Amino acid sequence: MLYAITLYYTSPKDELEKSIDAHKKWLADNIKKGSVIFAGPLDDGTGGFILAYGLDSTDMEDILAYDPFVNLGLVKTEIKAIEPGICSSHFYAEWAGNAKVL
Repeated sequence: MLYAITLYYTSPKDELEKSIDAHKKWLADNIKKGSVIFAGPLDDGTGGFILAYGLDSTDMEDILAYDPFVNLGLVKTEIKAIEPGICSSHFYAEWAGNAKVL
């Protein structure tokens, strides 16, 4: 299952900057483990976005709990499960599930 995760900043920028390196390390570690597909800041500066892969929502919540931004209460999270319906042939098959490949 894929998960669209939006992080909304709830803390001042200086508080976020204190934990940015730890947050980036958490992202890098989870990319290497295969849990995070990609991540980046939102263009409007209000937070960030993570596309993640996991077995179920509880699994994803457990993984997110270790993100310093989350466990320090610096962000509010919104997690949406996504079941791909169609996808590009370039999209990794494991993430696509039963999606029709175009």
